Amino acid sequence: MGWLIFLIGGLIGAIIVYYFWRQKEQEAREKERILQQRLADAESEVHHLTSQLNGIKQQDGQLTDSQANVQKKTEELQQVTKQLSTAGDELRSLREQLAAAREDTAKAQNSVKQRDEQLASCQTDVQKKTEELQRVTEQLSTAEDELRSLREQRATAASPIMPVMDSRSTPETDEEPEPPSQPDKLSRIEGIGPKVAQVLNENGIFTFAQLAQTNVSRLQEILQEAGPRFKMIVPESWPEQADLAAKGEWDLLKKLQDELDGGKYRR
Repeated sequence: MGWLIFLIGGLIGAIIVYYFWRQKEQEAREKERILQQRLADAESEVHHLTSQLNGIKQQDGQLTDSQANVQKKTEELQQVTKQLSTAGDELRSLREQLAAAREDTAKAQNSVKQRDEQLASCQTDVQKKTEELQRVTEQLSTAEDELRSLREQRATAASPIMPVMDSRSTPETDEEPEPPSQPDKLSRIEGIGPKVAQVLNENGIFTFAQLAQTNVSRLQEILQEAGPRFKMIVPESWPEQADLAAKGEWDLLKKLQDELDGGKYRR
């Protein structure tokens, strides 16, 4: 059970790391988009300023009649040149940030891929261990039922034979059958433990004769409805065993049970 908890903990940790890196990837992509937009805006501004610079230069050649205008345009030219230089620096910075963002995005994508692989591996391991645990649990439950049945058979082997109450003479009604005054010990049938006998009693089966008259499909249906722990039980030999018990043919019943495997016919 410790290793299962460890695997589940590992799986939860992998999921947390997975979503952490997934968030990092989304943030890196958003940052890359913003930087690309800013880069495009900066390039547009550089283009605009370059156009202004060209226009100013053209106007500067034409304004030879006024020293004041020349001085003014010179100052404008210096200002535009300064803005252009600043825009160039910002453009280089944005390009560097964009390159860094792309590198972060690549790292995040690689990390997410690795976490996906680890998560898939953990899920596969957990699935295998869960299936293995389920098989072991079912085998243990079946073994416990068989052990209880064998103990009951051993405990009742030396007890006097109970008189058989033949339910075949009882007329069928729509009402739920009342338990007979002396119900048979159904756990003497191989494959039936105390819990299974209780389930059969709850479904109106109290005697060997009643059990012998119940077909296998109905018995299987009763076990299915009783819950998961009873689904693995195979009642295929119960009617035959119960018929021998109802007739008091205990030697034949013992011989038949020696040929059974937990109440199932050997294949």
